[in-house]
Amino acid sequence: MNREYHQARSVLATHVTPAILTKDYKDLVSKLQKISSVVDWVQIDVVDGMYAPNTTWPFVNDEKGIFASIVRQDEPMPYWDELSFEIDLMVKDPVFEVDRWIAAGAMRLVIHIDSIEFDAFVNLAKNIDEKGVEMVVGFAMNSSYEKLAKYIDGVEHALQGNSNVGSSSKFVNWVQCMGIDQVGYQRQAFDEKVLDHIKKIKELYPYMFIAVDGSVNMNTAQKLIDVGADRLVIGSALFEVDSLKDSIVQFSDMFNK
Repeated sequence: MNREYHQARSVLATHVTPAILTKDYKDLVSKLQKISSVVDWVQIDVVDGMYAPNTTWPFVNDEKGIFASIVRQDEPMPYWDELSFEIDLMVKDPVFEVDRWIAAGAMRLVIHIDSIEFDAFVNLAKNIDEKGVEMVVGFAMNSSYEKLAKYIDGVEHALQGNSNVGSSSKFVNWVQCMGIDQVGYQRQAFDEKVLDHIKKIKELYPYMFIAVDGSVNMNTAQKLIDVGADRLVIGSALFEVDSLKDSIVQFSDMFNK
């Protein structure tokens, strides 16, 4: 599947993406099974214990080396033929992790600007693009707009010489705003500062797709949509209900109000 195919998928993608944060491969498989017939994309949260205090699979509970086997392509990611994988890299060294997850089948990667220096970010964006994978820029609660603009504009200037990135972009078309202060955990308190982040980023980059991850639920979703969120990344509010499919429909319907 080529870059053009996945760009088209981005435009047509559902407004709701389930997010899985797990310490256990068995739990990962169980959750993927629940969503495999409902959505096309899933976000898998990867936390290394250094960028954020929490630690998830495959950094824990992978004694059998399942992830290494997937990276070697000795076996596929579960449900690879039914789902496209977006990997949220909440890690100290995204440069190292990117190649491993692309080998494992990732088609979209979230790179948090606070996890990487500018020159490394530009080089990493080029590497990701050359491999036909999409990149999402992660924007934490305390990140600065100046740094975000430097990173987005810097990639465009370096890789295609575009001096008018406020109206269009080739390399960065997604920003993921975090709706919580402490990344790497679920069930955190919602921080309404994310509403201002969404509005400001839309002012800076009107073309940009804005995803929100963290404390997205039935109480916060409409607020996010009303200020310009294009996609909701939802974890516990989906997996802890009786009908995951019905819940996704409810969230999706909010975009039509």
